[in-house]
Amino acid sequence: MATCDAGHGCRITCADGCCAVYNHDTGQCSTSCGKTSAEDTAQCSTGCDEASTKGPATMRLETKISLCAKDFPTSELGKVFGAFLGKDLAIPVRLTDSRTNIDVKETTVESVLRLAGLIVI
Repeated sequence: MATCDAGHGCRITCADGCCAVYNHDTGQCSTSCGKTSAEDTAQCSTGCDEASTKGPATMRLETKISLCAKDFPTSELGKVFGAFLGKDLAIPVRLTDSRTNIDVKETTVESVLRLAGLIVI
């Protein structure tokens, strides 16, 4: 089990990696569990909010966020931030099967993408 806490009550516990993102500009929290199996997704604690990463862009590269990702698939992190930005992200081949561990507070989306090795295209 992994617990991710991005602060401001933005927290989730999942069986196979987790991700919590707090947007300081809007006060919104988005959480995700790792997607290696349907069984793991079903074990997410309350707060799993898949809908929050769909729809129009909700962030820009300059947006201030706090992110906690523990043992979270890098490819899933790319999908999450691609949806937030309304843009496609490139994931280097060496990272496609990797898992991310990042815990940063009050930084920009651009800095998080750099830390994760993701590229806006």
